[in-house]
Amino acid sequence: MENTLKKPEIFILDDSFEHIHFISGFLRDNNYCVRAATNAKHFFENISKSPPDLILLDIMLPVNDGFTICRQLKKDEETKDIPVIFLTSVEDKKSTIEGFEIGGQDYIQKPVDLHILLARVNTQIKLKQKTEKLKEAYNDIENFNHMVCHDLKSPLWSIKTLSEVICEDFVKLTDNDRMEMLDDLKEKAEEAAILIDKLSEISKISSDVLNIEKVDLNKLFGKSFELLLESVKDRKIELKLNNLDMVYADKILIKQVIYNILSNAVKFSKNNKETLISVSSFNERNEVLIKVKDNGQGFSMKYAKKLFNIFQRLHSDEYDGIGAGLTIVKKIIQKHSGRIWIESEEDKGTEVTFALPLRE
Repeated sequence: MENTLKKPEIFILDDSFEHIHFISGFLRDNNYCVRAATNAKHFFENISKSPPDLILLDIMLPVNDGFTICRQLKKDEETKDIPVIFLTSVEDKKSTIEGFEIGGQDYIQKPVDLHILLARVNTQIKLKQKTEKLKEAYNDIENFNHMVCHDLKSPLWSIKTLSEVICEDFVKLTDNDRMEMLDDLKEKAEEAAILIDKLSEISKISSDVLNIEKVDLNKLFGKSFELLLESVKDRKIELKLNNLDMVYADKILIKQVIYNILSNAVKFSKNNKETLISVSSFNERNEVLIKVKDNGQGFSMKYAKKLFNIFQRLHSDEYDGIGAGLTIVKKIIQKHSGRIWIESEEDKGTEVTFALPLRE
């Protein structure tokens, strides 16, 4: 049975502690996580670290009013799509129109009727979730088109060309030439088959039902590392596990995440005399964060946005693979209602962090 692990998170910006307490307690009772701030400075510091799913924004604030703050939110790529519901104690048609024009999704009159608040919050959260699914589906279509037009087109054209040459000049070709061309034909066919298999694997993840259970990350990292070592026996590689937390997840899928991340760490540190991979975890608010750091080649962060695109490779052909591993990882983490990001520096290694919802 599939479980939606992550509770939607609401952020309240209101200068009244009493009002925050009044609303937040009710929302928590209705299965929402809540964060709050009483001023713009603390508000922006908090959401820059972890954007919420929805913002309840008081219009009448002592320094920056709610409209000014909303404008700032809508200018930032990281926060522009977060729905904003204004809280106001003044009935003013002009202000209402202004609020909608600058990107607010709804208004709630103070004193707040908690049941009306809940109904409107539920509506905005559902709309946001549907919008995110549509965006994800659109990105999948774009990635599929890219794969067909570029990645798959190349081996298929090679197969076509080689087949034509063999058919037209079969008698003229020497035995060695025939064998060489047949080997090339086989290699290109295998390349096309791998691309199709990976695409199928990514598509399957989206439709799979999660089997959520308690998972021991120490064991999964250990077993995945042992499996990797079988293919790199001539290298000195150390895995350091720092008492990892237990998580609730689909064991099979999370094992695939761990294997792919460790595989990248091993692959992109192959030029090192010694490879060190360090894994740690800690709880932060309603998530478990798992960090995997290596001392490999690293990359420039200007390419970071491309990392999770299907069949995207940042390094040369010196490194094996077709660039689908991180796409699969991201799909699995998103399937768990989690997050993943990567930080790196050229010649100084890479740190992959993925976050899974925290459950008791």
